[in-house]
Amino acid sequence: MHVVLLSSDLMFTSKIEGAVRTCGAKLFVTSDAQAAITSANEEGSALVMIDLTLPVLNLEDLLTSLPEGCQSLAYGPHVHEAKLAAANDAGCDLVVSRGELDRKLPTLLAKFIVTN
Repeated sequence: MHVVLLSSDLMFTSKIEGAVRTCGAKLFVTSDAQAAITSANEEGSALVMIDLTLPVLNLEDLLTSLPEGCQSLAYGPHVHEAKLAAANDAGCDLVVSRGELDRKLPTLLAKFIVTN
């Protein structure tokens, strides 16, 4: 199982990495959308996690470039309502606030990994 994390937040990345490992999956971390797409396609990723605080992120291009069956989970600060709504409109499978992701990380990951 392979999970891609598109983020530049090193502190939160370590928490996500631990949770992904607990689920028996491997994590690829990048802050570059093209590298995320390449990794997802080469590794047949089940999930791409997208940090909405990344600048210059074209969600529609990213989502349409993912392999079939790869799901997306976007997250960002709860005060960035427009970015969260835009991620939902772009077609992300799940959009949550960063706080919700932090609180429910193991449960959310298990759901995506089990269903794929």
